[in-house]
Amino acid sequence: MIRRIWHSTLVMGGGGFAVFYWLLEHGYGEDQARNLLLLLFVLFENFQAFNSRSEHHSVIRQRFFANPLLVLSVIGAQALHIAAMHLPLLAEALRTTPVDPAEWSLLMLVASTLLVVMELEKWWDRRRAALAPTARAHS
Repeated sequence: MIRRIWHSTLVMGGGGFAVFYWLLEHGYGEDQARNLLLLLFVLFENFQAFNSRSEHHSVIRQRFFANPLLVLSVIGAQALHIAAMHLPLLAEALRTTPVDPAEWSLLMLVASTLLVVMELEKWWDRRRAALAPTARAHS
């Protein structure tokens, strides 16, 4: 589990740094880049919440609504963030602004890399576990 935490931290931290740097290099102002980075980390955590439902089983093979409270919590957290981007009082306090569909798409793509990395790690662990008994039998 510690290894998974390290890997997810590297993906989120490295991805966040890379996106922030890319945004600044492509003409986004610092406030705009921070706004998008905050949304990216919310999306990373949403992917992480669903991926963390099982340490060994692929998120793809799990029923999406197996834990309705988790689904409602993720939807609620995302709705709260969207509200913070659109409601003047919250937007001013958090210095957030609405995000256009192209930016949403880019951030969703980047955030989904966390799911890919964690799924590869689960696959690798299952593969190692399956090979371990045969390796012991041959020695």
